[in-house]
Amino acid sequence: MQMKPSFVAENQCRPPTRGKERIPPASPREAWEEERAVPNPSSRLKPDQTCQIQPLQADPCHSTLAVTREEENALKVIQAFLRTRPKEEAQKLNFLASICTICNTTITESAVWDVLYFCQLEVVEAIKVLLQEEPTALLGTTVRQQAMLAITSMSRAGLLLQETTNLLQVCFCSTFYLPPQEEPQGPKTSLYSKTLDAMDSMLQALVHSADTLGILELQNILQLLLPFTSSHLAAVQERAVARVARLADFITTYPLPQICPCFAQDVILRHQCSKIHRFTMMGKLVGQLILCCTCRDKGTRQEAAEALQNLHTFILQQRRRWPWLHDSVQQQLQESSQARQIWQFLQTRQASKIFLMFTKYLQPSDRVDIILVAIKSLRDPRAYSIKVAAHMVDILVADFVFQPGQVLNIMWAIYRNFPSIRLVAALNSLHKALLLLMDKSTSEVVSSLLQCSPMCSEYGARQPLGLLSHWESGPKTLLRDFSLAILRGVPADRALGPRSVAMAIWKVIFSEPPVAKKALQELVSMLMKQSLRKTSISTKDNPRILSLAGRGDISVDGCLLQAARTISEILLQSICLKQVVEEIFPQLFLALLFQVSFTTELMLQEVHVFWSKHQQDLITPIRSAVQSMRMLLCRMGFESHVLAIEAQGGWDALLSTQTHLNGVVTVAREMMKTPRSLRSAIFCYLAELLIVEDPTWEMIAMAFLVEMLGCTDLNEELDRVLEIFPTYLQSQCLGMPSLALRGILTLIKKPDMAKKTLVLLPYVMEQLQGADDATAAALPVLCEMLQLLERKTASLTALPLAGKLRPLFSNELDTIREFSIRLFQNTMELVVGAEKKMMNKEVWDSLLPLLLHLHDQNKSVAKASQEALRSAGRFLKWEQLAQLDGIEQGWRISERLLARKKSKVKDYLHQCQPYLHSPQEILRREAVRFIVLQSAKTDVSPLVSSLATQTVLLLRQERPKSRFKRALLNLQLPSAWMRWRSAPSEDSARTEMEQQP
Repeated sequence: MQMKPSFVAENQCRPPTRGKERIPPASPREAWEEERAVPNPSSRLKPDQTCQIQPLQADPCHSTLAVTREEENALKVIQAFLRTRPKEEAQKLNFLASICTICNTTITESAVWDVLYFCQLEVVEAIKVLLQEEPTALLGTTVRQQAMLAITSMSRAGLLLQETTNLLQVCFCSTFYLPPQEEPQGPKTSLYSKTLDAMDSMLQALVHSADTLGILELQNILQLLLPFTSSHLAAVQERAVARVARLADFITTYPLPQICPCFAQDVILRHQCSKIHRFTMMGKLVGQLILCCTCRDKGTRQEAAEALQNLHTFILQQRRRWPWLHDSVQQQLQESSQARQIWQFLQTRQASKIFLMFTKYLQPSDRVDIILVAIKSLRDPRAYSIKVAAHMVDILVADFVFQPGQVLNIMWAIYRNFPSIRLVAALNSLHKALLLLMDKSTSEVVSSLLQCSPMCSEYGARQPLGLLSHWESGPKTLLRDFSLAILRGVPADRALGPRSVAMAIWKVIFSEPPVAKKALQELVSMLMKQSLRKTSISTKDNPRILSLAGRGDISVDGCLLQAARTISEILLQSICLKQVVEEIFPQLFLALLFQVSFTTELMLQEVHVFWSKHQQDLITPIRSAVQSMRMLLCRMGFESHVLAIEAQGGWDALLSTQTHLNGVVTVAREMMKTPRSLRSAIFCYLAELLIVEDPTWEMIAMAFLVEMLGCTDLNEELDRVLEIFPTYLQSQCLGMPSLALRGILTLIKKPDMAKKTLVLLPYVMEQLQGADDATAAALPVLCEMLQLLERKTASLTALPLAGKLRPLFSNELDTIREFSIRLFQNTMELVVGAEKKMMNKEVWDSLLPLLLHLHDQNKSVAKASQEALRSAGRFLKWEQLAQLDGIEQGWRISERLLARKKSKVKDYLHQCQPYLHSPQEILRREAVRFIVLQSAKTDVSPLVSSLATQTVLLLRQERPKSRFKRALLNLQLPSAWMRWRSAPSEDSARTEMEQQP
């Protein structure tokens, strides 16, 4: 049940409640300002407008709003001060006292309150100026004390409705940075103590005046105080911690508005709580206070101990409000006992035990906040106990699995503070934390570290490859960077540039083989996420490149090139065990190869972004990726393979999109010379990758796999590829089907695999209707497959295959014409039984195209046509055709073909039509000759002879070399043919000629 506030300070007025309740905004500060804002009547000025205070007159109709003489005098003082800004201390004190007078004696909604309400910004600015003008050499001044009292009075009167952050910041700086107290007693010390008491009252009044937003206001104040609690000045630190202690004590006596039950729970409750009910400062507060318990200054330690005790009391108070979340009786008894113990721990400075008591009250976000505070404290062993800070990191990292965003924050903290941490105990703690995080959250740690890597570091020059890059820049550069590092007190092994920090962290990760393997596998996995790289092409938010340009808005998917560079550096510096590299070499090698392929496709804009941030590297992205491959092979002991690839121009070929596939093939051929176990692993991994289609790297993978099919000692592994070829035979990717067909042809030539490839026959036959490159690759495969089929199966396959082959006779590619004709000849010889009768029609339909191709310019095609015609003659039992031995006999066969198949004249005419568009002039001519026939030109009928002659002359006109115009042909030839078919008989024609004058 929500408890209503019952605390009422002396001489205070509660702020009026105005307006209806509203849903709190998303931002805590917005919620604070929105909830506190008072709706202004239209007749009033806005609070942020400059006002001129006018003399007030009492309204006789409203005696309750009548202005007393004291209030009127106070307003005049404020008016005069705001107008002239006097420098005398007495006038300053009078101004501040007048504010207190009005706030303490005037009721809200009065005319005086209204005037001060509308001028509150100007009054607050005047108070800030007063505090900033106070001398910093004097420990205590009355103006500071009165300023705190004035702010307190305004807060209690409900006048501080605007942002109070700047005002509080000025108050803290003006008070905390005063000289230390030299005398335990004295007028100055007493005045300063009263000033601090006034500040405590001011802070408590701000929290109280916030009403339902008290939790937000409390956290805003604590957020401002925390930086002062880590100050290197002991006096500043003690004063800030003391203010935290007083606030912690205050919230144990003043009932804050309802805090969400998720507060101080070590488990995540599945609910959505309002931000105005969350206490999110727990982790930062506990972490900093525990560290303050270990500092050298006794006063700070005592104040921190008191603050922790008050905070622990507050936690127990809140937990008792939700007994249903705990084992009420036993839990409360145990917590009461712990509450008694905590003071004993504080007295003996057992900070580690205090920390353990608080851990069970920490939420995941609180744990992360403490880790961040502890890591930062490891930098300076003089400020806090390194042992306690390291203990905090060890406990929290070991006992919890963090969310991705939390891991990123932790890794950033490690990266930023790592160069400044010197003590062995602190470094060991970070090393242990890194290994634990990597083991439990591998993906998050790797991606976070990759995002950190490109950023600038305060040490040395910007070089990615450590000492090697410095030496390549020249001995002077190397000496300069090391000299600067030594002068700064930076260890030499960390003075090599921004990447040295990241590489030092990678060295820690790769120091343990199991963790190193996980890290390397994750890097490989990131490189394989090719499909995610092309989700953005804009310069502003490009996940592929901008991460390398040192931007802050880096995404995990934007670290792909950085991952490749990181692998290169890891291999170059030999920080990864060879055993780990060998275990995942196939995956790593292929991932780098695919990365090379991806980099060749980078847009010019992307390369410019990369180059502008890495000009000192003297290396382009594509060359960096190729260099990583070379380093990996050398790391594995394959230096001779690297040199062989270079001698064949393979590395250079990889650098260009035009020759990239040639480079891939060259690399694949050399990898075939590696040990069998390694080749087998690479081959199996390729087959596994190709099971799932990915257009970003499937062409590269298929080209590599097809080349490796030539290995003579790969046997069992070859069965895997039979499962993936059907998918890629049907791929829409340009060139992919022909590449797969090359692989199938290689398998057919292996005795153990030849017959197994027959399961792919239907898919191969479909390629005859595909692109020319796929058709050309499919024909020799089909020739080999037909020879492997059993007699009956071959007969059943030959019949449908013959129908698919005939349209290919007129293809423009010589190889397709020749192979299709020869394959058609094979089909005639394979059919038996009932299929032979059905094949009869296919053979008759093929005769005319084969007769025309006797005149083909390509001698191989002409010879193939002649041999196919002879086989057709034997199949049809046409003796003259079976004995065909020259072109001259071809036309006699054509004439007899028309005589034997008069019913198919229209079909033959249709078959000739494509040849009228042939790029070969001789085929166009022979098609025309077949249409009009030589005999038509010598017809006794003048009309027929004239028509035939005109048709021949028309087709012999000069035309483009490529092909005949389709529109002209469609208009002229059919009409000429119809006129010839409908021509009058010879007698009628002769009679018509005789009747002509």
